[in-house]
Amino acid sequence: AFIFTADHGMTNWGSHGTGMDDETLTPFVAWGAGIKSLKHYTDVEMTELMQDFDEFAGSIYKIDVRQADIAPLISILLGNNIPTNSVGMLPFTILDMHAKHVSQALEIQFNQLLAQYTKLLVDHEDFHLAAIFHQEFPNLPRKKIIECEAIIKHQIKFGHYNESISTSMGCIHKVYEGITYYQRYQKNILKLLISLTLVFSILADFMLVWSFVGAKPKYEAIK
Repeated sequence: AFIFTADHGMTNWGSHGTGMDDETLTPFVAWGAGIKSLKHYTDVEMTELMQDFDEFAGSIYKIDVRQADIAPLISILLGNNIPTNSVGMLPFTILDMHAKHVSQALEIQFNQLLAQYTKLLVDHEDFHLAAIFHQEFPNLPRKKIIECEAIIKHQIKFGHYNESISTSMGCIHKVYEGITYYQRYQKNILKLLISLTLVFSILADFMLVWSFVGAKPKYEAIK
């Protein structure tokens, strides 16, 4: 399989440091083994389509893929494990695989993200005075995790692959919400600390200026 993409775009004046579409949207083209192909064009048809880009762009299958999603896609195509710290979501709709293999790939994705979530959960539980400072993610209790694992395995084992895909996606989204929850868990405390730091810094600067302004000049008598 081949994947063609870029890490960022660029404006007409050569910039790529802001959030403009020209800088954040990049092409993503994939073809080959394991990649779904909806239509095959002859050389003549492709040449005709390329004469009008709007017509060409409107006649091919397109899907939005985040940059982070490329890591799990490449991993599954190569038959490797998804990187531990990857937060990408497998774009399984572009995969040309049997439903069994897609369901197994999504199970791998679920387990990979679950390991990430579990590590974040344990780290926050080990925090000092966790009973006060730690509030567990409410939408993913431990019972729900066990239920997801059991149902996915059961559905794959008995050949209910489409149901397994649906279950896996629902569970994956819950786990992803949990990861986001813990990644942003300390944001309010950080905002408070940063705000206090700025306030005290301004007060310190004001007091320093005031001390210079309020100081009376001393003159020595000339003998």
